[in-house]
Amino acid sequence: MGPMQPAPVRQRFRLPLHVHISTLFFLLVLLAGGSIAWVSYSRSAHMLEGVAGDMLQRISRQTAAETGALLEPVDASLRQLVLHPLARATSWSGRLAALPALREVLRASPALAAVYAGYADGEFFLLLRLADAADRRLMGAPEGAAYLIQSIDDGQGRYVFLDEGLGVLRDDPRPDYPSTYDPRRRNWYAQAMATDALVQTAPYLFASTRKPGVTLARRSVDGVVMGADIRLETLDGSLRRQRMTPGSQLAIFEPDTQVVAYSGGAWLPEGQGPQTAAGRPRLADLEGGVMAALAARLPRGGRRTAPRRLQGRWTWLARRGGSPGSARRPAGLPRRGHPR
Repeated sequence: MGPMQPAPVRQRFRLPLHVHISTLFFLLVLLAGGSIAWVSYSRSAHMLEGVAGDMLQRISRQTAAETGALLEPVDASLRQLVLHPLARATSWSGRLAALPALREVLRASPALAAVYAGYADGEFFLLLRLADAADRRLMGAPEGAAYLIQSIDDGQGRYVFLDEGLGVLRDDPRPDYPSTYDPRRRNWYAQAMATDALVQTAPYLFASTRKPGVTLARRSVDGVVMGADIRLETLDGSLRRQRMTPGSQLAIFEPDTQVVAYSGGAWLPEGQGPQTAAGRPRLADLEGGVMAALAARLPRGGRRTAPRRLQGRWTWLARRGGSPGSARRPAGLPRRGHPR
């Protein structure tokens, strides 16, 4: 017998038929399972995106409704104030007699920061609510102060701090006040004098408390303008309550991206001088700019963007208009203008 010949390579590595069949079935099962998983994931993601988008629309409608709820009672109060004797008062004592009525207006609406009267001769009478310790500290108020009168009367300025019962805690002369403040030069006064209807300013940071708000004003038949400052910080709480997840961020902003309300923490600038509309932060200043990146993709038509992944987060943008030319501002909020 001659020496044995080595088996061909093709025969040496040949596998049994059942191994080929098992491998084929394994690959088919793997492919089918992967396809089913992908389809399920895609459908679930699409469903969650739809739910999140619908929730955002609900939040947008709810915020618009809460904004209207802030403004409507104030309009009703101003309608009463233009008929009050304060509109015809020409003396310090006559205006002091209106304090109980002004206090009740402030009590009726927690969002109200101040109510006041601006007169054609440049005189001014304001009652400001000192809502918290930060307000008292900012205004240099004594302990127990609940209200502050800011007055210009007969060319004399004064700040009078009052307790909850309207008792005087301190009376500070402010001789420089008349030279630095003239109600007739304020936007709310000029707008109100031009019409018999209610007027409303744009959102801005109040010079006294540095908190965001709007001013509503109405002219009396005697030519006196009654105004009311409304804080919009209550909308911050509304946005926080309506977050879809703890990490969600919600913001209300104007077409120029200046922020009106935000669901995050302290977003307002601290330690600055007198604030104007330009003093409010923009979306680019919030949480690393993820909202600014989304706002830059806001479409010109429609009410909601498709979800986008920006800076590692899925984002949506709802859009509501209050009047012509206000595509990106919340319903009920006006165009940007001059501060009070």
